[in-house]
Amino acid sequence: MHFDIPACDREAFSKAWRIDQAGESIVPEFLAASWRAGVVRDDVDFAERTVSYYGCKGEVYVEAYPPVD
Repeated sequence: MHFDIPACDREAFSKAWRIDQAGESIVPEFLAASWRAGVVRDDVDFAERTVSYYGCKGEVYVEAYPPVD
């Protein structure tokens, strides 16, 4: 099986992330937009309250989340 993985595009991913955080997309839409932006996996760190998004060439984009009271 062969997949064409897009190059990591931080600007495109940031746009998809902002749309998702504003509640203007659903999970499948966010995942599709993330893939088109070159994100191939993510890693959640609950202790640090961050999510790291990775491209296929080792690119990393980290988002921090505020604590919930």
